[in-house]
Amino acid sequence: MNCPPVGTFYRYLEGELSPSEERSIQDHLQLCPSCRLAMEDRRYLNQAAGMISHWETPPGFTQKTMARLVKKTSSGWVPLLAIAAGFATSTLLVFTYLWVTGQNLASFFLGLNRTFLTMIKTVSVGTVKALKLISILTKAMKQLSSVVLSGLGRFSDLMSMEFQIILVLAACLLYLSLFLALRRKKTVGAKI
Repeated sequence: MNCPPVGTFYRYLEGELSPSEERSIQDHLQLCPSCRLAMEDRRYLNQAAGMISHWETPPGFTQKTMARLVKKTSSGWVPLLAIAAGFATSTLLVFTYLWVTGQNLASFFLGLNRTFLTMIKTVSVGTVKALKLISILTKAMKQLSSVVLSGLGRFSDLMSMEFQIILVLAACLLYLSLFLALRRKKTVGAKI
C-alpha cells in the first residue's frame, strides 16, 4: 500500500489540505489500519498539546540559563591537561607493573620492543598472504568469467536472433524493476 508521508497527516490534522487531499487521506485511513492507528496517536498528541497553557519566559531567561550551563574555560589548556593526564596514567601503570613483576625498566622496554617487532612481523606475513590469496582469487575469477562468457557465446549461437532480443529485453526489465524497487525502498524510508 502506498502510504502518504508523515507531514501530510500533520497537515490534515491542522486543516491545511485541500478538500480533494482530505478525501484522499480519509479514503486511505479507511483502508490502512497502521496509518489509522498512527493518525489517532497524532490526534491525541495534538489535543494534549492544545491543552497546555502558553507560558511566557522572562526576558533574558535563555541567556542566563546558557551562562549557567556553559562555563567558559581556557580552551588552550584543556588538550594539554588531557595529554598530561594520559602520560601520568601510563607512567603510573608501567611503574606499577614493574613493581608487581619485579622487572627493571630496561628489561621491560626490551620485552616491549620484542613484542612490537613480533607483531609487525606477523602483520607483514599476514598481509603478504592476503595479497597472494587476492591475486589467486582474481586469476580464478578471470578464468571462470572467460569460461562462462565463451559458454554464453556458444549458447547464443544456438539461439535465434529473436529469442536473444527477448532475453536481453527481459534482463533489462528485471534490472529496471530491481533498481526502481530499491530506489523506492530508499526514498520511502520508514513507514509512519
